[in-house]
Amino acid sequence: MGPIESDTSGAKTSAGRFDEPLASGVRWWLEDCVLVLRNGVHFTTEDLVQVFSEAAQSRVFDGPLPVLWDNRLSAVLTSSQEIRSRADRFAQLSELFGPRVAMVVADAVHYGLARMGGSFVELAGGFELEVFETPEEAMAWLREGRSPLHAGAAEPE
Repeated sequence: MGPIESDTSGAKTSAGRFDEPLASGVRWWLEDCVLVLRNGVHFTTEDLVQVFSEAAQSRVFDGPLPVLWDNRLSAVLTSSQEIRSRADRFAQLSELFGPRVAMVVADAVHYGLARMGGSFVELAGGFELEVFETPEEAMAWLREGRSPLHAGAAEPE
């Protein structure tokens, strides 16, 4: 059986990964035991919540998975209030995924917004979020299981 994929319209997809255009909504698939999300230019918090719920209900995996969230297509510039609200909502869903989320962004503005959201989520007791420029870097971080800040440090005893 191939990878399981879907989008917020509920339609199953058979192709397309990081290079396919996606105007709106969120597409998800499983890749190497990682839940991969790719949002379109326009999406809502409810699109993301629906995807997390759908993936959890798919029964393809048992227990929380790390998440790679490809946010490079986003044209959404979210207010700090909305980021805090979204972070609180995601922290409530952290039993479905995590404890690590890697977000891929396309520019400095979205990098800053992602870091702000990551701080809010971590404060709410959700999960660890790191921000990357490419899906390959993000996937490598998820696979290695360590924070990039500690990559050169010895493991604690």
